[in-house]
Amino acid sequence: MPYMDSRRLLDTIRLIERRRGIMLADGVKIVVTTAKENADDCFQTYRKGCEYFLVKPVRSADVLECLRELGVGV
Repeated sequence: MPYMDSRRLLDTIRLIERRRGIMLADGVKIVVTTAKENADDCFQTYRKGCEYFLVKPVRSADVLECLRELGVGV
């Protein structure tokens, strides 16, 4: 994204949810994809409320596993 990185976008989404009284468990499920395979980035993203983290290149099997873990029927 040219104007905002994934953590900033995640912060923005979670802020909007808090302002609307939406608790984290009821909020939107967020999956972050990144080209960076950095443990600190991954940890920081989870701390900010990301449900799943995928490192590019993303394989279809990775997406299916993510969806299953999030409880999305596929």
